[in-house]
Amino acid sequence: MHNTITYAVLAAVFQNGTSASDNFCTVNGAGVHADPDTCKGFIMCDVAGIKHKMSCPNNLLFNATLRVCDWPQNVDCNEDICAVNGAGVHPDPDTCKGFIMCDMAGIKHKMTCPANLLFNPTLLVCDWPHNVDCEEGSGSTAGL
Repeated sequence: MHNTITYAVLAAVFQNGTSASDNFCTVNGAGVHADPDTCKGFIMCDVAGIKHKMSCPNNLLFNATLRVCDWPQNVDCNEDICAVNGAGVHPDPDTCKGFIMCDMAGIKHKMTCPANLLFNPTLLVCDWPHNVDCEEGSGSTAGL
């Protein structure tokens, strides 16, 4: 029954999600993944490699261990980004001025973009500020 509820919630939320094409799904593969920007949702990658940002309903948070929306008391929002998302380059949830690089051993490396550049989570590169929609201080990007 738990799985039926989970899939029903995922189906309901999936209808409200937005899709965007970027490298996230290429790196992480098809399935449900933690959103590196927020615990209030998750990212679903379909088999075509299209990324769908989803929101958890009714004050629930995404539980990266169970890969479902769950009660806040069951969720650790400070979970290690490398354990959740695997090797690769990921947005830093604390700042737009850098990114997190996870190596194959699962070790997190906080990197800083050079000069006045900001991390572009769509292209997964440091980019000119006018190309990045960033809410400075939050590490999150709008419009993704």
